[in-house]
Amino acid sequence: MPTTADLPDRSGLCAELTEKSDKRMVHLVNYRDEPAKQVLVRVRLPEGRKAKSVVLASPEHEAEVKLPFEQQEGLVGFTVPRVGVYEIAVVGME
Repeated sequence: MPTTADLPDRSGLCAELTEKSDKRMVHLVNYRDEPAKQVLVRVRLPEGRKAKSVVLASPEHEAEVKLPFEQQEGLVGFTVPRVGVYEIAVVGME
């Protein structure tokens, strides 16, 4: 199980996890020549916390994009539709 953020089977795509008290942020950087599509991301939440939202907040979008997510056994899973160069997925917690 991942302890931070996990990108199964995605070479050329890097993830960095940062956090604040009420959110975890996954910074996705694409080093490939083409956009990455349908990127599955899994993030482990702190013990006793639950996700309340997942949004993309990126300079590539005019506004935040809400993403559907699933939560199971302390992990939140969601799919980022496209990563050109940079995306940030913000997981809000309660």
